[in-house]
Amino acid sequence: MKFINKLDYFLILGFISLPIILHLNEINLKQYEISTIIYLIVFQIIIALITLFFSLLICYTLLNKNFLSEVLISNFFIFYFLFFYKKINSFEIINSFNNFYYLLDNLLTFIIYLVIYSLVFYLLKKFNSITKIFFLNFIILNMIYGFYNMSPLKTFQIYNIETYDMENKIKLNTLKSQEKENPIDVYLIILDGMISLKKAENLDIIESETKTIKKLKDNGYNYNSSFKSNYPVTYASIQALLYSYYPITEKTPRYKNRLSFYPYVMTNKENYFYKMIDKLNMNFFWIGNKWGPCKGLKYGECFFNYSDKNTFISKLIFSSELFYADSIYSYFFNYLNKDVMITAFDFLRNSEYQTQKLLLKHNPNFFLVHVYKPHKPYNLDENCNDIAPIKVISNEIKYYKQNYNCALDTVLNWDKKFLNKNKDNIVIILGDHGWSFNHNATSENEFVISRNNDVFFSYKIPEKCNEIDIPNSHVNVMRFIFRCLKSSNPMYLKDIQYFIRYEDHKDYGTAVQITE
Repeated sequence: MKFINKLDYFLILGFISLPIILHLNEINLKQYEISTIIYLIVFQIIIALITLFFSLLICYTLLNKNFLSEVLISNFFIFYFLFFYKKINSFEIINSFNNFYYLLDNLLTFIIYLVIYSLVFYLLKKFNSITKIFFLNFIILNMIYGFYNMSPLKTFQIYNIETYDMENKIKLNTLKSQEKENPIDVYLIILDGMISLKKAENLDIIESETKTIKKLKDNGYNYNSSFKSNYPVTYASIQALLYSYYPITEKTPRYKNRLSFYPYVMTNKENYFYKMIDKLNMNFFWIGNKWGPCKGLKYGECFFNYSDKNTFISKLIFSSELFYADSIYSYFFNYLNKDVMITAFDFLRNSEYQTQKLLLKHNPNFFLVHVYKPHKPYNLDENCNDIAPIKVISNEIKYYKQNYNCALDTVLNWDKKFLNKNKDNIVIILGDHGWSFNHNATSENEFVISRNNDVFFSYKIPEKCNEIDIPNSHVNVMRFIFRCLKSSNPMYLKDIQYFIRYEDHKDYGTAVQITE
């Protein structure tokens, strides 16, 4: 393969690498592990090689080896531009065509891409040097912008929560395994963004708090209306849930990324949570979702999370999914996901007791099930059937309502099919935080308070645990479980709520205690 000059090589490599450089800004870098970035690069190279193959096929079969440079540069420019496919497709004027026919918006977007491709090819043919110089400057300026937005020195400072000496941390040597006679299985079912029944009734998401509590009781569950979240974001609230202490306070060092929090901390099989589970001598199973899939042995703790146990392929897909979210390539990922991952929601929908018989053996079991519902995407209809994610512009409550009721009904149906009724079980169904429907709120306090307060918490416990005080926040849930298992008798911590911010805020990495 011979190009007119070496500039062609640079332009092609630039269009391949530019999406990665622009994606790995300071905010995204704070959420990625090094291994995730490596998988992302590998997948990008694979797609680029496929593009190269078809480009050469076109040149050698249809164009008789002519216009090789023009075809390659045009194709790889479109390769880059396709990363913005869904953003272009979501423009209001384009999206409005979907009201006439569900494929018209995509057809119009395709025509726009075809026009742009034709224009680029024409410019390369007629004004070759000028067009290539324009592309060169475009790539260089975007690379400078991308590297500037990475802030790598700040981003890769990692706050190690495992070594930090937290107050009120449960001493591992105080934990013991259960008595062999009548051991208890534990199920932690986290429903992402699940608000309290009272708030759900006020927003007409459920018909009645009283009727829903009765439905829970009919299925053996009690309800705690006083439960609140310690933090307004998932990575902190689940960390407090699993570690049973406050991972972020005013006294802790400022963190620069999420890598020391859930779900990233779960890649370290020597972390504090795993050590507690080992002390309890329990089988551990983690069923995650696309945001936080199980990271471990596919025939061990991740058994229920994957239908395809091919570790490399599953990691490759889920490491790259966020990167391709706005691109046309995301449709390919959606197709692959069906064959690779069983999300926590699908686990609840489809699992039955016989699927676990051979796997769970004789030890008691601890299940961590993180369901990405009722959190958006809103991809369920009123009958809980899967639909294409709905682009919510207004009336979000309507679609949240469908996710909310489907999530609750699905858990209760799963209970009947999956749980071993011959054993005592601790089943806790809880939200990781609440939900805010006021996206135009001028006050950060309003957004945080709506996510810290009004959080769902329901539980089913053995009769012998009825005298134990029920926890009112995430930080005391594991402490309650230890008491019920008679593995330890830790004191409950004071239920404190913290104000923490997202990555794009100047105070990200710090916490402020919320006072009444």
